[in-house]
Amino acid sequence: MSNQDNHTRTSKPDRKAQLKRGAQKVWARLQHLLWWHWLIIILILAFICSIIGLMIGYAVGGGNPFQALNPSTWLEIYRLMRGN
Repeated sequence: MSNQDNHTRTSKPDRKAQLKRGAQKVWARLQHLLWWHWLIIILILAFICSIIGLMIGYAVGGGNPFQALNPSTWLEIYRLMRGN
């Protein structure tokens, strides 16, 4: 058996072991994030989901989805709520 055959036989298990070690390192880094890092990440994701939901809801109502982000739209909603 040549040296090259021996190398190919050990490369697949070694590759799997390397991938497993790499995944463990990534998970270890994620576990070490401080609680406020998680809070910031969750707040950012909630904001993004809110914007997407707002645009989808505005589009379903028959409007232009990007008009939902327009400040004049929000002023009109505020005026309707206040009764002005």
